[in-house]
Amino acid sequence: MKNSILESALYNQLYDFVKEEIGFRINESTVFFKDFKLIGDDADTFMLRFSEAFGIGMTGFKFDEYFIDEYNIPFLYLYDRWFRKERLKKKEFNVKQVLKIIHEKKWII
Repeated sequence: MKNSILESALYNQLYDFVKEEIGFRINESTVFFKDFKLIGDDADTFMLRFSEAFGIGMTGFKFDEYFIDEYNIPFLYLYDRWFRKERLKKKEFNVKQVLKIIHEKKWII
């Protein structure tokens, strides 16, 4: 593998995929999925295409740990008022971790 993650062929494939799917240009500091601001059906569609494009087994992937369900958005304000903000936080990971997922061909986070 080359010195920089930004020079690898796998990174270039991921970059092109994300740019084509959602118009976002990733870099080494991109935080999946926080920076994408995807929710609900859009997030579900992205993950389906991601797994198909890179041949990744998604066993163990729990959608609600990474994304907010769009049907719950009206209730988030009240939820935030009644419960601690930490409960609204979703799992995050970086480009290096996504490249590892692609390399391993399975969801490992």
